[in-house]
Amino acid sequence: MQWLDELKELSKIKIPGVWGTADHWTLHVFCDASLDAYAAAIFLSSDNQGEIILRFVGSKYLVSPLKRLTIPRLELLACLLGARFAKYIVEAFDIPSKALTFWSDSTTAISWIQ
Repeated sequence: MQWLDELKELSKIKIPGVWGTADHWTLHVFCDASLDAYAAAIFLSSDNQGEIILRFVGSKYLVSPLKRLTIPRLELLACLLGARFAKYIVEAFDIPSKALTFWSDSTTAISWIQ
């Protein structure tokens, strides 16, 4: 069967999995919202001898509630989602908290958090 032959080809696929040491990388958590949904995405940034490498770690999203909320409130929920997702990633991969950077385009949500 053809698909069995193609299945053997999967062993040739290489997926980078080594992140290096904590001194050379940072996790960036991006949070954003709209009236329809809010989300968070995490990327890994590593500096390898002057070469910056970015890798997608993961993302989470939720559909906005049926009860209409304001955009600043949804942005705050996106930040909460990002913080919870980052906590999960940090615990799963034993990442020091100093290697985290959070990003949001909502100055209102940022001021509420501070």
